[in-house]
Amino acid sequence: MRILKNKINLKPSSSVHIRKSVYLSLFLIDKILSRKNNIFILCYHSFSDDNWYYNVRFSEFKKQIDFLKSDGYKFITLEDIYSHVVGKKNIDAPSVVITIDDGYSN
Repeated sequence: MRILKNKINLKPSSSVHIRKSVYLSLFLIDKILSRKNNIFILCYHSFSDDNWYYNVRFSEFKKQIDFLKSDGYKFITLEDIYSHVVGKKNIDAPSVVITIDDGYSN
């Protein structure tokens, strides 16, 4: 639990931090079970510094991207994943696709 708190600055009253802890826990379970899925899709709904439930603050988004870069993740597209699934492209490195849902202008 100490590692978890250091990675995401867990505050029990914050749903954002709880959600992050769930994602980190799932990631750790994959590591413990030696699963070989190295492709992750992250879906964001909105970027803003206001308090809307689904917002990700710009500073938090930057921290997340910096963490993924420093941990060796490669940023790819949904087209790359499709090519991988149909056997036209091999994706060996841990990779991330970022999607933005809802069509908000921010």
